[in-house]
Amino acid sequence: MRVTVVLVPDPEWVAVSVPAMPGCVTQGRSRDEAIANAREAIALWLEGEAGDERDPLPETPALIAEDVSEALKIIDEDARGRRDPRKPRL
Repeated sequence: MRVTVVLVPDPEWVAVSVPAMPGCVTQGRSRDEAIANAREAIALWLEGEAGDERDPLPETPALIAEDVSEALKIIDEDARGRRDPRKPRL
């Protein structure tokens, strides 16, 4: 199964969200670690949702654009030093 993931880097972490799987987020200290963690998070999401017979959402352009827009907003806030560090990244 192929799904789109959105990566949001900062100096210490790379956050990852999976737009088609609500609540499927993770992070890693590097891009490679974040992607490996995303693979694990996707597998766990699919396993957990299988019992409820819930499939991933269709990957529409609007769904992907919404997640990318949120990621760009976070990156912009980080660059301008305006993001509250207590606020979750994704």
